[in-house]
Amino acid sequence: MSFWNIPSTDPKRKFRFLLQTPEWPGGGNQEDIWVWIRTVTKPSYEMTTGDYQLGNHKFKYPGVVTWNDVSITIVDMKDQTSQLYDNLKTMGWNVPGDGGGTGLSKTADGTATKLGVIIQQLNAAGDWIEEWTLKGAFIKSVDFGQLSYADDEMVELTIGVSYDYAEFIVNSSLQSPAAAGALGPGASPAAGAAVVPD
Repeated sequence: MSFWNIPSTDPKRKFRFLLQTPEWPGGGNQEDIWVWIRTVTKPSYEMTTGDYQLGNHKFKYPGVVTWNDVSITIVDMKDQTSQLYDNLKTMGWNVPGDGGGTGLSKTADGTATKLGVIIQQLNAAGDWIEEWTLKGAFIKSVDFGQLSYADDEMVELTIGVSYDYAEFIVNSSLQSPAAAGALGPGASPAAGAAVVPD
């Protein structure tokens, strides 16, 4: 039987998510939720491999893990452009002629550019079921959008976020029926995945 024929099935939907930055200036409250976000890519990683030859045989071993950048697309609602430009200055960049900069850094002023980007996936009730936290994150690139007389769409900004690594947790107390069915009765989440206690 296909999963879509099971009434209790609740597959994860792309539009059910939140993005938060509680460690940004003014974070730790409702304002740290990006209500102007349109899309975000989930974390991904790549692993190098080493080849070792033994006689006529070649064996591969895992090497270094590198986490790929995350891309965020937002709507320029009010002062998003100003905030992103100010963030570049906060990181230590100055307009030529405005005096010497301090040099680019994740934490040029100690706190303002220390990002804790949190991506939560939600269920139909609006409760979070999975959470990714990007550690050591900082804004790597910003595309301030495109203007056109032939288009009445909203202006979109694209932000590239680089980070050291990502942490993943599952809210076991709100495990979706789809996840439970996929794992089977009494089954446990995949090895290595952190679980929030009930």
